[in-house]
Amino acid sequence: MGKSSLFNVLVGRRLSIVHDIAGVTRDRVNGSARWSEGTFELIDTGGLDDAVQGEFSGGVNAQVEAAVGESDVVCLVVDAREGRMPDDERIARDLRKTGKPVVVAVNKADGPEWDGDATPFTALGWDETIPVSATTGRNLARLRAAWRSLAKGASDAPAPRTKERAIRLAVVGKRNAGKSTWVNALLGRERMIVSAIPGTTRDAVECPLPVVAGKEGEAGVLLVDTPGLRRRSSASKGLDFFSQRRGERAIEDADVVLLLLDGMTEISQVDKAIEQEVLRSWKPVIVGVNKWDLVRKQVSRRRLAQTVQEFQGYVQAKLPGLARAPVLFTAGLTAYQVNEAIALARTLLEQSRQRVPTSLLNRWVGEFWTRGKPSTKGAKRPNLYFAAQTSVTPPTIRVSVNDPARFGPSYERRLIHYLADAGPWKQVPIKIVWVRKNEPKKRR
Repeated sequence: MGKSSLFNVLVGRRLSIVHDIAGVTRDRVNGSARWSEGTFELIDTGGLDDAVQGEFSGGVNAQVEAAVGESDVVCLVVDAREGRMPDDERIARDLRKTGKPVVVAVNKADGPEWDGDATPFTALGWDETIPVSATTGRNLARLRAAWRSLAKGASDAPAPRTKERAIRLAVVGKRNAGKSTWVNALLGRERMIVSAIPGTTRDAVECPLPVVAGKEGEAGVLLVDTPGLRRRSSASKGLDFFSQRRGERAIEDADVVLLLLDGMTEISQVDKAIEQEVLRSWKPVIVGVNKWDLVRKQVSRRRLAQTVQEFQGYVQAKLPGLARAPVLFTAGLTAYQVNEAIALARTLLEQSRQRVPTSLLNRWVGEFWTRGKPSTKGAKRPNLYFAAQTSVTPPTIRVSVNDPARFGPSYERRLIHYLADAGPWKQVPIKIVWVRKNEPKKRR
């Protein structure tokens, strides 16, 4: 019936996956938008069709029930082309029991010629039955006005803001790494549908973390639970493609990324592919080793510290691009060390925002230069002139040299490690930009 299409049009972004297959949306997806009618927080939910949802029907129904409970107004989306169906009447009966105000949006009414097909839906029992179209945008302003008039106690005033916008922490990993269980543990409630079936989560779902009492001035945290990522070649079409893109975009939009590994399995090629995706984004990363409660059961207390040290070395060897990233041993099922991720995220973001005076930066680069220069090939010797920090998140260092081609990846890695040890960027990516200095022309 196009709930997700309507939702995406209303929030002005493609937050929910839209597909011809029924039952694509499972978890509820939140989105905010401000219009002339006011500011709205919308929630897209899964379809209430047990036959379509199959094994996920219980979880989807619970998510819909929670969304209705949180809402000021419920929008029941029906299909003008299919007409009034028995499922519409069943859902209407259930909604009447909640006592919530309801607006019926008769979708796919692309023009006035479809208005007659919207009339039968008035029998569901609500005065506000509006023919709309997610495709053409028809009557969406009228729909929003109806929501506003029915929202008791709603205000146009923006919510009070903290000193900074919320930190976006994207939780990524391969399928069945336990991401949704981990997010639920941190939130302290069953926000995400959890299943042993791979690919349960299809959308990137944003979940605000409640502000801790006494810390109102501190930036909040917005958790983003993502679909299980795969190698790009394995997710080239269909729903897998859209889910993969949602996960990749969540990394691009994040302030900090938590890469969740399954502590009970070996680091796989998929984990390595996700590492490369994260490295391309230049985001601060926490490597979370999940299911650590199960590992602890298999190891004696005497050997636990040694096991932690061994696993840290194993992670650094298998994911060398994240060798400086902090490793967090955690367990979503028992909520073991889930809150520690928030403190780590704040620390990493603070490191990534640090600036260093040009004079100090050049002193460090000069010290590094005296310790070793790139190998000399040909008559022209490599030379380094000047360094300056040009931006933060990631900290970006512009290095002026005579020939950037002579400063290869190996030399760049050594410089990054040196700057990380010397400067405030101990655990976050540092971006080096080599530029050619305009040398003065020789006199003839």
